[in-house]
Amino acid sequence: EPLYLIVCTQLVIREMNRLGMMVDLSHVSVQTMLDAVEVSKAPVIFSHSSALALCNSSRNVPDHVLTKLAINGGIVMVSFYNNFLSCSDTATLHDVIGEIITRLR
Repeated sequence: EPLYLIVCTQLVIREMNRLGMMVDLSHVSVQTMLDAVEVSKAPVIFSHSSALALCNSSRNVPDHVLTKLAINGGIVMVSFYNNFLSCSDTATLHDVIGEIITRLR
């Protein structure tokens, strides 16, 4: 990433922290996820993502980011969208339970 984007991202996150706003990372790149978790003084959120280990979607969160997220105190909501849970047009309750168990590990 260009330096000006990194600096801009850091400034925006710090201002969001100051204002008490939640930093939602559901539509960002993996590098931005890592940068945001590192910079934020408050817990961050992934409001509609899932675990990448379950489904290889660019919206989902890789394990190494989940580890840093736990340190940050942030959360990942459980997305019930088929393509984020099972990488197909259908998902079952088993897929949702798998998502929850994956996050508990």
